Amino acid sequence: MDLPDAGYHEAVRCHDSGIPVRVRGVLNSPPGGSATMQVADFGPDPSLGQ
Repeated sequence: MDLPDAGYHEAVRCHDSGIPVRVRGVLNSPPGGSATMQVADFGPDPSLGQ
């Protein structure tokens, strides 16, 4: 998945802090190819860690 620069830095911050994240979007998975995602929404989701 590709994230805009600000989203990427937020993902790194969450990863470094151990904060789970949620991602919503459209997953494209062609047969025999690599899956990609068009991200519609991304952010920390502390409820996943409870």
